[in-house]
Amino acid sequence: MAPRQPWHDLHSKIEGPAAYDVLINFEQRWRKSTKWKEFSLLFKGKSHWSDDAMIRIERISWIQSPPLAVTDDGTTIVPDDDPKVHVLSKDNRENWNVQIFRSIDSGSLKGFPKYIRKAENQNLFCAKNLVIDKSIQAAYIQAIRSAQHYIYIENQYFLGSSYAWPSYKNAGADNLIPMELALKVASKIRAGERFAVYIIIPLWPEGDPKTATVQEILYWQSQTMQMMYDVVAQELKSMQIKDSHPRDYLNFYCLGKREEVSQEMLSGKDSVSDSAKFGRFMIYVHAKGMIVDDEYVIVGSANINQRSMAGTKDTEIAMGAYQPHYTWAKKKYPRGQEDFDLNSDVLLCDGSLELA
Repeated sequence: MAPRQPWHDLHSKIEGPAAYDVLINFEQRWRKSTKWKEFSLLFKGKSHWSDDAMIRIERISWIQSPPLAVTDDGTTIVPDDDPKVHVLSKDNRENWNVQIFRSIDSGSLKGFPKYIRKAENQNLFCAKNLVIDKSIQAAYIQAIRSAQHYIYIENQYFLGSSYAWPSYKNAGADNLIPMELALKVASKIRAGERFAVYIIIPLWPEGDPKTATVQEILYWQSQTMQMMYDVVAQELKSMQIKDSHPRDYLNFYCLGKREEVSQEMLSGKDSVSDSAKFGRFMIYVHAKGMIVDDEYVIVGSANINQRSMAGTKDTEIAMGAYQPHYTWAKKKYPRGQEDFDLNSDVLLCDGSLELA
């Protein structure tokens, strides 16, 4: 049997008011992707259905839904809050506050404001005749700037802030997240406070690592890392801190596993057999998430690269969440729900390769 490549990912389930933001995202994209036109615009109240017409959820009595409205210019109006769609009361200690973020533009959905002032009031951007939502990048930046103790990131890709790279500064990967992380570390060094950033990425992106495409991505990724370490190192130097290294504050990791391989596999002369001789294999990190201070989490579909963060390229969605009763303001060490299966057979066997 050939060695297996495990797949590491993050997922979330959303209930309550924030789930309707996900529904609205689907509806807006559906309206753009189909030829369906609103009832009121074409038929003035007359019922007319086609294969691509959406079910009117508000007409289904057993589904709790907030009252939604669409203005004449196509803007979707969502009520600020509606207690009837809450899953838990706000006083429940296990309650989560959730917000939905996106990377998308008006070329991929129907429902954004058509007027610049209205768009700007919704924190949207206007460029090249498009209305752009890049709130995922904004959410990452806000969470990074608010961090006090540590940041933990898992992502399939990690590149950006090319304007500060050692070379190829005009590469166009100008999302701000890598630089924001480096500047956060630098600010904590300047303040004399302990801080750590942990970033988990795959050993190489999906595909053959020998191909030009993968090698190019790895090169841009190395430029990003070098830029970040340079910022941290410069701050250590300016503060005359000689007994610390940038890796005391910023570290990148790859996940791996060990696996026993049959002698038949080892005797081959192909590339699979060659890699099997080492007995170690990459765990492919497909996750896209960030945890800040054990307090705030972002999980979604967005990679940390220009395609996912620009808002005008790949369409992405993410959620940010925290538990109000489990914050540093409420208790010294925030800790919410955890799920550890201490009865697992793997944990009972000290010599298991699964633990290596």
